[in-house]
Amino acid sequence: MFSKYSDKRIIEELNSLDDCKINNSMRYLYKKHYPMALSIVKQYNADNSEVVELLQESLIRLYENIKNKTFRGDSHISTYLFSIMRNLWVNKYNKTRNIIQTENFESIKSNDDFLYSKSDELNRIILKLLDQIGKNCKEILVFYYFENCSMHEIKDKVGYITEQSVKSQKYRCLQQLIRYFDENPDIKKTLFKLL
Repeated sequence: MFSKYSDKRIIEELNSLDDCKINNSMRYLYKKHYPMALSIVKQYNADNSEVVELLQESLIRLYENIKNKTFRGDSHISTYLFSIMRNLWVNKYNKTRNIIQTENFESIKSNDDFLYSKSDELNRIILKLLDQIGKNCKEILVFYYFENCSMHEIKDKVGYITEQSVKSQKYRCLQQLIRYFDENPDIKKTLFKLL
């Protein structure tokens, strides 16, 4: 596999003048998002050469948008890249086929584990569960577990004064989630089946 790069690191490396760093980040993005591009293209029975073309063109657009500050990191790179891919594919498909049903893209998820539907289902259920314990808890747990943010980053994003207060709140949120599981054993069983 390949090591995980944070969005911040990717943006910094793509903005650098170091060709090695730029190449490493682009290689990482290519490997990470190839399944996403494959899923988009396969939905319309296209061949694998179009996957490579779509992904390369999307990465070039992302790189240009980072360099010219159109993309500043307000959303996740995965989400942004998915939008670029989807739009490029819709435009290409419209030109060659004259019409496309964009609602088909709603069935495509823009997450890291694109080919693993079991993981997708698990993530979907977890995010729904987090809705049950409140916006603040969901935000903290998503930042920590899904986006791999440090306590310091979460403190800044959520507006806490200290990292310790974030840790304490994260603990309370987990306790709340455990109580929710205890009160809803069917959901707990469904989750364990997916693990």
